[in-house]
Formats: sequence, structure tokens, C-alpha cells
Amino acid sequence: MAQGTAIEPALNWHAGGAAPATNQVNIEAVAATTLLLERKSDSGTFFCSWDPGNAAVVYGKAAAYATIDTGAECGDPANKA
Repeated sequence: MAQGTAIEPALNWHAGGAAPATNQVNIEAVAATTLLLERKSDSGTFFCSWDPGNAAVVYGKAAAYATIDTGAECGDPANKA
């Protein structure tokens, strides 16, 4: 989270593992070449951004956090933003 804050201090960065609040950006999964970010909108929709490292970045949305809390789920065509 320190790196996220250093890059964009205006965002409220949090570790993943639980649904983010509307004022938080979750760093759900991070590795050397992959990244999964999630956020809950004011309307209650969850949005995700998945960078698999070896393909294009994909974006998803869902009514439930558990539907987008992995890279595979975020990239699922059923959750396409």
C-alpha cells in the first residue's frame, strides 16, 4: 500500500481480502507482473481492474464483491465492465 500511496496519495489504499468500502481501493492481488485492484462505487457496484502481466488489462463489474475478487473472475466475460 505504501507504493500505491506514493504514486497516488489521493486514493485510500487497502489490502484485499474483504470488500472495500466506497472510499477505498483494494489491492487484492499483486505479484511481480500481475495486479488486481477493486473499488466499490457509491451505488454499490464493485469494479475491478486485472493486469495479468502477459495480456491486455481487463475491467469488470459486479453486484457482489465475491464475484470479482480474483483475476479470473474479474476477467470473466460475464463481469465485463
